[in-house]
Amino acid sequence: MDGILDAMLVKETGGYEQIGIKDELEVYYDLIQCDTIDLVTRTVGGQAYAFVVDDDGRLFNRMPTVIADDGEVLLVGNVVILRRDGSELASLTEGDVENIVHHMVRVSENGRLRQVLVAGYR
Repeated sequence: MDGILDAMLVKETGGYEQIGIKDELEVYYDLIQCDTIDLVTRTVGGQAYAFVVDDDGRLFNRMPTVIADDGEVLLVGNVVILRRDGSELASLTEGDVENIVHHMVRVSENGRLRQVLVAGYR
């Protein structure tokens, strides 16, 4: 479909979903459940990706969704992951999806298991 980007949504409630989205602010606001977004680069399995995140997520005590190898919280709240093509956002490939899924781990939080993504700084 023209104008639709293949992306991954890492959910604050745990887990993930492969999604197709339009590259529009309102779509990101709805998926991430926020009023302001930020675009950051993080690596997963050595590959750099664009992460669209809630700019104020830490202020509102959103749940961690992306952590470092050492357990440090990198990002919180729902996160949309895409590729970058220069200054533009681009669709993930099947290899990207497999890489991201491979780096999802289960963590225990308050006696409850949920999944988060392990990533690194750029």
